[in-house]
Amino acid sequence: SSTAIPSEFDVASLSRRSRYATAFIVGDPQRPERIILPIRGQGMWSTIYGYLALASDLNTIAAITFYEQGETAGIGDQILRPDWQARWEGRKLFDEGGVMAFRVADGAVVDSAPAAAWQVDAIAGATMTTNAVTAMVHYWFGPHGFDPFLNNLRDGEAGP
Repeated sequence: SSTAIPSEFDVASLSRRSRYATAFIVGDPQRPERIILPIRGQGMWSTIYGYLALASDLNTIAAITFYEQGETAGIGDQILRPDWQARWEGRKLFDEGGVMAFRVADGAVVDSAPAAAWQVDAIAGATMTTNAVTAMVHYWFGPHGFDPFLNNLRDGEAGP
């Protein structure tokens, strides 16, 4: 029950994805408080698995957690640090025009910078892992990932 990912969409280096995923809806399905969605993608050494929670606007990141990975100890595995994951809270996925703008930055994010709303601090020495994290967010919240589902929710067409 999987589907091949066309190469032009496969930024997370998955090759295939399940045709079905479990979305956790917190609150009223017609007006959810949060949507929690599974994400995964190829890191430097392993597949990274996590969950990303969106706030009711379906754009603001409420939380992120990575629960399985095999990245370099002491470097790439820092994606598991609670303080780094906490920096995601309140960041946005899409800009005002609806274009994916989120990314892990190349360094520390200055919160007063114009692009800070869409960026999370880099992890020193873990460029390949953090680039993979950016890629997996772009895939899962793009047109071949959860974007059609989220659009249906925005339009009131998705529910139990």
